[in-house]
Amino acid sequence: LAPWLGHLMVSRQETARPLLTPGEVMQLPPDDAVVMVSSVAPIRAKKLRYYADANFKRRVLPPPPLADG
Repeated sequence: LAPWLGHLMVSRQETARPLLTPGEVMQLPPDDAVVMVSSVAPIRAKKLRYYADANFKRRVLPPPPLADG
């Protein structure tokens, strides 16, 4: 070795790992979701709260009346 390098050694290595571990999925923010559909790669998405979005509130139907008896 050249004397100016001393004993310093640097190495890099790539290792495969899941995009999200089970622990990371459990720690997702409440507004995030993982959408899984067969034959399609999983999608990380933001949850849409229809009851909190003005555009969707208008589309929500009132609950059906309860039957007596």
